[in-house]
Amino acid sequence: MKKISFILLISFIMISCGDNKYEAKNPNEIETMNSGKLSVVVDDAVKGIIDSGLVMYSKDYEKVLLTKDFKNARETMQQLLAGNSRVVVIARDYLRDEDSLMTEYKVKKHERMKIATDALVLFTNKNYPIDTLNVNQVKDIFQNGKKLSELFKINGLAKYYINDVNSSVFSNFKKYILEDNPLGISLNYINSLDSLKDEVYNNNGIGIALLSQVFGDDRFKMIELGYYDTNNVYISPKPVHQAYIVQGKYPYPVDIWVYLLEFRRNLPFWFASYLAKENKYQTVILEKGIVPEFARFELTPEK
Repeated sequence: MKKISFILLISFIMISCGDNKYEAKNPNEIETMNSGKLSVVVDDAVKGIIDSGLVMYSKDYEKVLLTKDFKNARETMQQLLAGNSRVVVIARDYLRDEDSLMTEYKVKKHERMKIATDALVLFTNKNYPIDTLNVNQVKDIFQNGKKLSELFKINGLAKYYINDVNSSVFSNFKKYILEDNPLGISLNYINSLDSLKDEVYNNNGIGIALLSQVFGDDRFKMIELGYYDTNNVYISPKPVHQAYIVQGKYPYPVDIWVYLLEFRRNLPFWFASYLAKENKYQTVILEKGIVPEFARFELTPEK
């Protein structure tokens, strides 16, 4: 298959958050759109994406006393649902049990803003003998325990690695690959990203992660995936790349959201707007290999 690479031309929507007339003299006295105290809890799966945005925000808005805490996705959402955090960043939707509890206790769904689109990927060492799979094969492996050696001429049993069950990576794995069915194969659960990648590299295994977690690591390649779209049109395996995610030609897109506790145009709202729309931060997201939300793309095939 001839691979086509793309140049992404991008123009950003800018927001006006820097008008000093709104600033308070002392952030401890009053909260405005760009001054006060704010604590944010972040899904640790997207720490590499979000942390740079938090640093940029703190430099731009020195009168906001910003504190940050990185937790797994389950704990991050719990902080929001318990009302302990006014703003959280997470790479998944509500889980079924969280949604049920909100319905039971008549809690309204939270206002949220989309920051970017990441992707759930399968990655391996560069010398691994498999480059492509189709989605049905992936489901057969993880739902039914199908062995790779039954699909391809490879020796030995493949080992599979993923973050723990409370991570947003596992939640998206369950959504897209298991489709909420029982797991039919043995997984190796690894807590930290660095350890996960080391295990994949040292054991010649297959890892499951987010694109942003693997992007730029020259030790690995990402398995290309073929699938049938919602119109039953077959999409052939393509490089895991921003251009194809933008076009809707990758089967496992993962949205990164900032959730707000309160339905008000207050400091958390303007903080969320910064992460979602600030020009220079959206450029950083692009450079990290995923798709910033508030951008317009023109895709031009390289000659």
